[in-house]
Amino acid sequence: MIDRLYSRLSLFLQGAFEALAVNGLGLFAALVAQAVLAQALGPANFGVYSAMVSMAAVLAVVAVGGMDTALLRELPKQPAHTLELVRRAERWILVAITCGTPVLFLWTGTISATAAAGVLSVFLAASTIRQFALRGNLMVFWGRFPDIVMRPVLVAGFVILASSAIELRPVSAVALHGLATGVVYFVGAMVLRQRMRGVSSAANGTAAPVISKVDRGLWLGLSLLTMLSIELDKLIGSVMLSPIDFGHYALAARLFGFGIMATESLAMVAAPLASRMLANKLRDDVITLERQLMFVLVAMVAGIYGMILLIGEDVVAFLAPGYSDSVPVLEVLALAALAVPFILPRLAITSVVNPRRALQLQSVAILGLALCCVVATAMANGAGYPGNIGLAWGIVAGTLLRAVLWWIFGRIV
Repeated sequence: MIDRLYSRLSLFLQGAFEALAVNGLGLFAALVAQAVLAQALGPANFGVYSAMVSMAAVLAVVAVGGMDTALLRELPKQPAHTLELVRRAERWILVAITCGTPVLFLWTGTISATAAAGVLSVFLAASTIRQFALRGNLMVFWGRFPDIVMRPVLVAGFVILASSAIELRPVSAVALHGLATGVVYFVGAMVLRQRMRGVSSAANGTAAPVISKVDRGLWLGLSLLTMLSIELDKLIGSVMLSPIDFGHYALAARLFGFGIMATESLAMVAAPLASRMLANKLRDDVITLERQLMFVLVAMVAGIYGMILLIGEDVVAFLAPGYSDSVPVLEVLALAALAVPFILPRLAITSVVNPRRALQLQSVAILGLALCCVVATAMANGAGYPGNIGLAWGIVAGTLLRAVLWWIFGRIV
C-alpha cells in the first residue's frame, strides 16, 4: 500500500521525502559536530573558525563558477553527459582556487590559515559539483548524504581525536574540516561514477551541451550572491563584534542554519524538475510545482520556528554549555525562518529558468541585507545593547526585505 501511495506522488514530493530523510540524519550529525567544535575551541576561537569557514565557502562558490546551476539545468535533459560536464567543472576549480589564493592570504594574514582555508575551498567546490551532478540526475538522497551526514560526523570524529592529543586552534580545526570534506568528496565521486555507469556510455558520440559564458557568468553571480546571503552575517560579525560576542552569534547562526538547510534542499529538488518541465513546454506544471514547494515549506518553517522557541535554550545548554548568550540570538534569528516560503521557491526555480531576473533581484536583496546588518549592529553597539542581538535583527529585517522583493517582482516563467 505504501509503495502504491509513493508512486502516485509527484516527482517533487518523492524527492522531498528523500531530502527530508537525509536532512533528518544530517541535522543530528551537524548538531553533534558543532557541539564538539564549540567545546574544543571556546567562544572566541569558535568565532574565528566560523569566519574562516565562511570565507572558504565563498571562495568555493567562485571556484564552482556557476556550473552547479548549469548541471541542474542541463542534466535532466541530457544525463549521458554528466561525467564530461563534471570533469570540465573540476578543471576550472583548480584554476579559480589558484587565482583566489592571494585574496585568501590577504584576508587570513598567515600562510597556515591560507593553506587550511584553501584546501577546504577546493574540496567544498568539488563536493558541490558532485552533489549537483547527482541532483541533476534526480538522485536526491545520494546527492545529499555524503555532505549532509558524512561530513559533520567525520569533522566531529577528527576533532575529538585531535583535541585529545593537542590544544585545538582555529587553523587546525579548519584543516580537519578540509580533511573530512576531502574524504567525503572521494566517497561521493565513487558514488557518482557508479550511478552513472551505463548512463554516460549512452551519449553515442553526441556533443556535450555548450554552456555559454554569459549563462555561466549569470549563474556564478547568482550563486555567489546566494552564498553571501547565507554567510554575510558571519563576515560582518567578525569585523563589527568582539571575539566573544561573535563566538556566541556564530553558534546561534550555525544552529539556525541547520534548520534552514533542510528547506534549501527541497528547493534544489524543485529546480531540475522545473528544467525538465520547461523543456517539455509544461509551464503550468512549473506553477503547480512552486505551489507544492511553498506548501511544504510553510509547514516546515512553522515547525522550525516553534521548536527554536520551545527547546532552543535546552538544545544550546545540552550541546554547548557556556554559550547561554547564544540563546537570545537564536530566538531572534528564528523570525527569519518565517520569510523562507516566500523566497526559496521562486529563487530556486527562477535561478534555473530565468537567471538574469534572479540575479537582478538577488543583487538588490544582498545590498539591502548588508545595509540592514551593518545599521542594526551599529545601532545596538551605540545604544549599549549586545551587538550580536543587533546583527540578528539585521538578518530578520534583510530577510523580510528579500521576501517582499521576490513576492512582488519575482516571476517563475
